[in-house]
Amino acid sequence: MLLAAVTSPLYAQSDYYWESPLTITNKDSRFPLVISDKTGGSAIIWEEIEADSSSSGKIWLSGQFYEGSSGSLESTESWKTVNRFAGPFSYDGNVPNIYTAAVSSKGRIVVTVLSDAHTISVYTSVNKGESFSETRLTQSGAELFAPRVFCNSKDEFYLFATEGKEDSFKLMYSTSTTGSDWTAFKSFSPSETVTNPF
Repeated sequence: MLLAAVTSPLYAQSDYYWESPLTITNKDSRFPLVISDKTGGSAIIWEEIEADSSSSGKIWLSGQFYEGSSGSLESTESWKTVNRFAGPFSYDGNVPNIYTAAVSSKGRIVVTVLSDAHTISVYTSVNKGESFSETRLTQSGAELFAPRVFCNSKDEFYLFATEGKEDSFKLMYSTSTTGSDWTAFKSFSPSETVTNPF
């Protein structure tokens, strides 16, 4: 009875509707990711797939970028499309989600991709997606898995990746204030007592 008394007025206040969808790409596109900064800028990034066969192909990264001061957020004319700013990356089997992205409060965009078993490619933009510079982080020895990048409240980027060696895995991390210069990977101490962290 208490739940009904609390929730029914909330649902009675108004109805919610989704706007009609707009097509932003006519390619085979998957795994969209939306990020936004504190200046009003936003970006949507996705994987663009070009299949070579039913079980292999290539992946590019593309995106649309909104500066926050160039017109209505709802207007497609306010968004700038940047096609294939990273890639191609080969895949076999099912199409994988190979990237992650983060943005600083001032709009610095960092996109990370597991480009091979020992390399993470980092793509950084300081001009709202107009161009990207690439930095490659290489880890010799054990393979890397599942990189994930985050930006904290101090505009510091943290890149996490799992390092695999035989049947044992450990969580590693690297940091950067620019998105281009990264510290050497080291073990993430809070996870050292966890079995096979990802």
